[in-house]
Amino acid sequence: MNVNELQRLIETLQKSIRDHWKELAESEARTRTTLVDPLLGGLGWDTANLNHVKREYRPRSSGGRVDYALFKDGQKEPAVLVEAKKLSTHATGQELLPGGPATTNLPTTLRDAAVQGLSYCLYEEIQYVAVTDGQRWDIYDVCKGGFMDEKRIASFDLMSPTAAKDCSQVQVLWRHPIKPPKSDSKPSKKDKAQLPLPILFIHGQRVGDAGYVLTKSGVRNKRYPKPHPPGTKWVVDGYSLDANGYILDLNGERDRRYENPYPPNTMWIVDGLPLDEERRVLTFDGRRDENFKVPCPHGTKRIVDGLFLDAAGWRLTRYGYPDERYKEPYPLGRKRSEGRQRNRSMGRQRHRGF
Repeated sequence: MNVNELQRLIETLQKSIRDHWKELAESEARTRTTLVDPLLGGLGWDTANLNHVKREYRPRSSGGRVDYALFKDGQKEPAVLVEAKKLSTHATGQELLPGGPATTNLPTTLRDAAVQGLSYCLYEEIQYVAVTDGQRWDIYDVCKGGFMDEKRIASFDLMSPTAAKDCSQVQVLWRHPIKPPKSDSKPSKKDKAQLPLPILFIHGQRVGDAGYVLTKSGVRNKRYPKPHPPGTKWVVDGYSLDANGYILDLNGERDRRYENPYPPNTMWIVDGLPLDEERRVLTFDGRRDENFKVPCPHGTKRIVDGLFLDAAGWRLTRYGYPDERYKEPYPLGRKRSEGRQRNRSMGRQRHRGF
């Protein structure tokens, strides 16, 4: 389907809303049959094909049901969940007037549906949920930071004069990318760049427009459950960094827990310190730190006083095994001189039998 065909479909749905809005406002089943099913069909989802659409979908981790679960080709998990309600009234209590001015207030029924749908997505690890009353559609990205309203990434109203254009831009709802309208002229570079393309990060990670790492076939890589935030330019040891080398938080903002940018030759980050490809500790200007004479062993979780420690504070050998010469974990939270004094004190106590 192209934009022109979508426009004709929306005009048909607009007529149904104008002529039968009272009946639709009384029944969710009528709303789904008259408005939701035709639009999903126009967006490429065959509502009669269980490989595309499953109605009354029951999430594995919850006792509830979702009105629609949309599946793309070859995927066992839903790409989008859809919660549908009857043609509703606005939060002010006024009836929905077809053709009336657009409102920014979210209808109460859709707000409740959004809360329910987001909870299902969290249980099932599904990224997108759409809620609709047949006329208004709201799409949420559960991985986006912030409160519920901040997770809403797109909205459109079928009664709006720009409904076809607004709907065509919501690529999440399309089973396949929308076809541009036919034209005698050749498409410009701007038209070719309408859809976001995967980004190639260093270390060979292909990342889609939603921030998730992709496999070679273009589907989400399950080994990376969290998306990279917007603004990520390179990835090191699971950390997302911007173009200047600063670590980013989940919202794409600079993580203030890390003060310094990391040099381009960083291959690992251990306890906030950069390591090169030979696991040598670097200074933040990219040179090897002369305070560390041996490479950082695998399994290191902390670097304190020039020592490599595991998660429990035990010192490690250069091969990554606990150093058996030390009978106690290294005392953390103190200066190095205080740690040595404490170790000597503990040694005298053990000798006296305490």
